[in-house]
Amino acid sequence: MNSNPEKLLIVDDQPDIITILEYSLKAMNYQILTANSLQSAIEMFDKEHPHLVLTDINLGKDLSFPLITHIRKNQQNYVGIIAITGDTNDFILKQVFDLGADDFCNKVNIGKELKPRLKNVQRIIHLMHQMSKTNNKLQFLSFHDDLTGLFNMRYWQNEYNKLLEKSIQEKTPLSLVMFDLDNLKKINEEFNHLMGAECIKSAGMAAQLSFKDAIIARFGGDEFAVLLPNKTLAEATEMAKKMQETCQNLIVNYNANQVKITVSQGVAEVNHQKPMDFDTLMHWADNALFKAKREGKNRFAVFSETD
Repeated sequence: MNSNPEKLLIVDDQPDIITILEYSLKAMNYQILTANSLQSAIEMFDKEHPHLVLTDINLGKDLSFPLITHIRKNQQNYVGIIAITGDTNDFILKQVFDLGADDFCNKVNIGKELKPRLKNVQRIIHLMHQMSKTNNKLQFLSFHDDLTGLFNMRYWQNEYNKLLEKSIQEKTPLSLVMFDLDNLKKINEEFNHLMGAECIKSAGMAAQLSFKDAIIARFGGDEFAVLLPNKTLAEATEMAKKMQETCQNLIVNYNANQVKITVSQGVAEVNHQKPMDFDTLMHWADNALFKAKREGKNRFAVFSETD
């Protein structure tokens, strides 16, 4: 027997109907919850988050339509809803299904119909959960780089545009670090591209350890961008320094081969004394990165307009 039975909420204003339903469901290992009015049903749903809801359409002076709407708007996971009715009026049933009920059960045949209807709704719940998992996975893949698990360029660019606009409007700090691996081409040639991929992954992990409260993306190849909201140039520089130290202590292993990696970084900050557009900050960080490369790699450089 399941040690954590699923919660099933029965909503009906007639105690005898609740008793019949509880008896019918006794052998199905549900944790039964009950409510006898629209308001108490909404309160019970919000408190207990049931897996299934059986609700009479007519609840005294109220209809259960607001309950169905409330469930669909506030469900944490997909909730199966079966409407119970003694009136099979087509217009009423259409409204119930339009609001989001999964099935209905006629009170006249409730003893025969309830279990098959429950099995049908359980199948719907299972399919909806599988669909939700698939959609979540697709959404993750659409925003993330599949090699490193970091954000991809598309997502990062969107966040960059929003945060830069906010920084300009509110005069708050915003810093950017661009970095790439040193000598990746040589690593690929000496070992292979799989070793190169492991080095890229390791650089991504080092960035996650080094840059706090950051939006980090792999742009492609061995190029990365780190967006640092509300971080000054001095704070960004300290994080870049930590990134250098982290990478210098890294040894990448693949197929009994080992390689040490280093990175070059460029650091820049929004200057609120100058006109800024969406290309300026990235151009500054790129220039600082090129400076670090020219000066011998395995280092970071801070953008200066005098360079």
